[in-house]
Amino acid sequence: LITMRSFAEERKLRTVELLFTYPFSDFDIVWGKFVGMAWFFILLSAPMFGYLLLLYWLGGEFDWGPVLTGFLGFWLLGNAYLALGLFISSLTDNQVVSAVVTFGCLVVLWIFDWVASVADGRLALFFSSLSPLSHYREFTLGILDLSHGVYFCFFLFYFLFLALRSVETRNWKG
Repeated sequence: LITMRSFAEERKLRTVELLFTYPFSDFDIVWGKFVGMAWFFILLSAPMFGYLLLLYWLGGEFDWGPVLTGFLGFWLLGNAYLALGLFISSLTDNQVVSAVVTFGCLVVLWIFDWVASVADGRLALFFSSLSPLSHYREFTLGILDLSHGVYFCFFLFYFLFLALRSVETRNWKG
């Protein structure tokens, strides 16, 4: 829902043309929107750190390694989903369509994890390697594996690249 207005509402209100008249490249516009949404996501996630500090102050003891690894995984997963939503928003001019299609894509990614848990053999490995939730699960267990970080970075940059290409299509139309 954070991403649904990023490009869709600007296209609907015809303010996207004004945005393109500024001396920014298409990359700057896409990256700026993503960074803004990422900071908003961090602000939404900040109270979780406050809860941990409150529990620690009340006498709770934590193994901070797995806790911080879980937060890192949550941050990577959230940013990857934001990139997917930004791409979907760049394709449409209706924010509701953007939200519903993004939600549908995220449900499909969740189903990949479910299929991986019920299948066996190569099919399970295939769906497990595609599912962001199976990569995120390792972070929640406190396992910091480089391959999972690479997966999330590739996911993020792939959909940011597609969003950039989607925004650049305005130059291709006559």
